[in-house]
Amino acid sequence: MRTLGSRVLLGSVVAASLVHASPSNRLTPRAPRAISVASVTELGAISQNSVVKARDNGQSALVNGVSYWFFDDTSMTNGFLDNTAAATSDLDASDNIVLTSADWTSTSHTGTPGQTIPPTQAETDFQNAHATSTGCTGSSDPYCGATYAIWPGAVLADPDNNRVLVGYQKLCRGSQGSSCASTSLSGEVLGWGWYETVLSLGLGARLEPSTGGLTDLTGVKDPALFGGADSIQFANGAVSYNDYAYMYGGGNVLTGAYLARAPMSDFTNLAAWTYWDGSSYQSDVSKVAGTITPGAAGNTVFYSAALGGFYNVFMPFGSSTAYMQSASAPEGPWSSDVEIFTSVESNGETNYACFAHPEYASSDGKTQYISYYQTGSGAQRLVKLVLN
Repeated sequence: MRTLGSRVLLGSVVAASLVHASPSNRLTPRAPRAISVASVTELGAISQNSVVKARDNGQSALVNGVSYWFFDDTSMTNGFLDNTAAATSDLDASDNIVLTSADWTSTSHTGTPGQTIPPTQAETDFQNAHATSTGCTGSSDPYCGATYAIWPGAVLADPDNNRVLVGYQKLCRGSQGSSCASTSLSGEVLGWGWYETVLSLGLGARLEPSTGGLTDLTGVKDPALFGGADSIQFANGAVSYNDYAYMYGGGNVLTGAYLARAPMSDFTNLAAWTYWDGSSYQSDVSKVAGTITPGAAGNTVFYSAALGGFYNVFMPFGSSTAYMQSASAPEGPWSSDVEIFTSVESNGETNYACFAHPEYASSDGKTQYISYYQTGSGAQRLVKLVLN
C-alpha cells in the first residue's frame, strides 16, 4: 500500500459520513422515526478476498459510488496483518455484498491484501531494534519482540474532496516485557488518531494534529497521535452534520459513550474541538457527558434524511444481540436501546463489531443492511433489516 506518510490536513476535511444528503446543504432533522422492526433476514457471509480467512471490525463509507471498508486484525492463508481494507461498487446488498478487492485503492484488484496503515519509519526502526532476531530476551530488553498495530475504527466520508477519514487506535503487542502485552494478538493501547485517504491518488497518510502529537509509551515520538493511552479515544464512531464532525468514544454501558465535535474545515486543530457536557459544547474534555450506548469494537452513527434523524447501531460487549437508538441531534437525547436482531453464533462464541452500512439503504431508508463479525467462523455476516 502506498502512503504519503504523516501530513497535516489541508482545507475541508471531514464531510458527509453516512449522510443521505450533500454536506453543503443545511440539514434539519425532524423527530426521528420510531424504531420498529418489520423483518430480519440473515443473508450469510459477505464474499471477501480469496486469501482472507478472518478479519474483524468493518466500518464503511460511500464516496462517488464506491463503498470503502476498513478492517482490523486480518488472518490470511499466507500471513497476518493488523489492518486491511476493501472497496466495492456493488451497492445492491439485497443479494449480499462482494468485497474481494485487495485494498481500498481499487474495486477490481484482487491480489493479496496489504496493510492499509503501515508503520512509520520511526516505528519500523523501533521494531527492528527490538526484534527477536537481534538475540534480545525479555530480561535484557523490556520491548524484545514488540510490534505496533493500528486498528481502524470510525469511518468518515468527504465526497466533496474525494477522500475518506478513518479513526484508529494504536497499540504495541507481542512484547515479552511489561510495557506491551505478553501475547501477539492482544495489545497495550498507546493512543489514537485519524488517517486520511486521497482517493484520486490511491495514497494515504496519518493526519497530524495541531498539538504536534505525542511521545507514545514505547518512547517513540509520534506526530500523528491526537491523544495518548489515557485519553478518551474519539474514534469509535462518527457522523458529520452541518459542517461539523461528531466523534464518539470511551465510556461504557452505564455512562454512555462520550462525544467530541470539530469543525470539518479545521479538523486537525485540536483547539477548535469541543465536548458535549450534557447541556452544551465546551472546551474542557474532562467535563464530557455520556450520549449513545457504546458497542463492542465501535458504533455506526448515521443521519438519514428519509427517516428524519440520527441512528446508532451497535452490539454490546458480551452480547450477540444488535440494538438501535434514535435521536434528533448527534448529542441526543437518545432513545432507549431497541433490540433489532440476534445474530447467528458459531461454536458458541459471542459475536461483535456490528455496524450499519446506510449507503446500501433502500425503500426510503426503511431497509438497512448491517454487518457483524462472527467470532467462531471469522466471517463478516450481513443482515437485511426492514423497519416499519
